[in-house]
Amino acid sequence: MEEEIFQTWRHEETYSFHVDGKGRRPFSIDTPPPYASGRWHLGGAVHYSQIDMIARSKRMQGYEVLFPMGIDRNG
Repeated sequence: MEEEIFQTWRHEETYSFHVDGKGRRPFSIDTPPPYASGRWHLGGAVHYSQIDMIARSKRMQGYEVLFPMGIDRNG
């Protein structure tokens, strides 16, 4: 089922970002890599979930959203 959903997203370009915006206003979220100060815990997941909710809501509002998801564990 996940593969089918993923293919739909690819076909509809759900998570692609077009510089020209396709007539939509751009919205960018810049997330620095998390600071690795110990074991990964629930706070990290909550943090990224909240940011993802903002990105998704902006897409639903018609914005062209750039949300480069990157996770760095400092080596």
